[in-house]
Amino acid sequence: MRVAAILAHGIASAQAFRDGNRRTAYFATQVFLARNGLAHISSDAKADDTLARYLNQVVEHQSRMKQAPGPERFEQLFLRRLRGQKPRSADS
Repeated sequence: MRVAAILAHGIASAQAFRDGNRRTAYFATQVFLARNGLAHISSDAKADDTLARYLNQVVEHQSRMKQAPGPERFEQLFLRRLRGQKPRSADS
C-alpha cells in the first residue's frame, strides 16, 4: 500500500506534464493496484472519488499553498478500502 501511495502522490505533485498530471496519477495508481492483485479495492465508486479528490488537493496545493494530503493519507485510504473488502476466493 505504501508504494501505491507514494506513486499516486509523487506523480500528482511532480507536475511533470503540462496537462493531465491528475489523470496520469489516477490511472497509474489504478494499474499498479491491479497488477499487484489489489484491483478489488477500487470497486467502490465513492472510494475512487476520494482518490481523485486527494489528487486534486495535491495538485492545487502546488499553486495555492494549501495543506495537501501526503503519501500517508493515500496509504490510509488504500488500507481502509482493503479492510472494507471481503477476501477474494481462489475462484475469482
